[in-house]
Amino acid sequence: MAKKQGGSGRQQQRDPQNVGNEPKPPKPVNVLNTKKGDESRLILDFNEHQEIITHLFILKTAQMKKYMGWKSDWEADIKADPQYMQAFDHQHSYRTMNSDGEFLDSAHPVGGHFHQCKIKVDEKTGKPALDENGHLQIEVSEAMTIAKGKPAAYPYDHHTHEAYYVRSNRIKVQQIAPEVIQRIGQLQSTYGLGIAPGVKIVG
Repeated sequence: MAKKQGGSGRQQQRDPQNVGNEPKPPKPVNVLNTKKGDESRLILDFNEHQEIITHLFILKTAQMKKYMGWKSDWEADIKADPQYMQAFDHQHSYRTMNSDGEFLDSAHPVGGHFHQCKIKVDEKTGKPALDENGHLQIEVSEAMTIAKGKPAAYPYDHHTHEAYYVRSNRIKVQQIAPEVIQRIGQLQSTYGLGIAPGVKIVG
């Protein structure tokens, strides 16, 4: 009994202020699905964030034309029956940047077409052009579509839109330290390791 008490006494001599307060190493993330104890493991830290600003615009109502048939020779089809070509009022919205911090260069598609958009720049100052209310302005292209995987002119009309500024938003996107980016690149090329959606990579 005396030995047990002595042993217990020696354990109690440890600094009570540090018991349970020792810093714990971050938990490893087994990104390669390797077995426990494998040295090729990577610790990822997603605690830091970067703030971005995105601007929202509305492309005002305009009329578009759309072929409602299914034949490849649509021009001959509408000559035979003009009702196959219909007109619709529509709008688009455009954001300058998405929540992943990626710049966007086109408004969301409607009715099989879209419009390329960009912030209008004052030619004299080289700075963004502002309207009479001090708001940003954008330039809007004629209607476009995707043909053979590439942007192309919309075949049914050449309409465009006036646009107006709605609001701006601050969004936080996640960051990864540059040295981790380099390591992930090595792992990706070697093992096909992907990066989780929504994670902003900054170097």
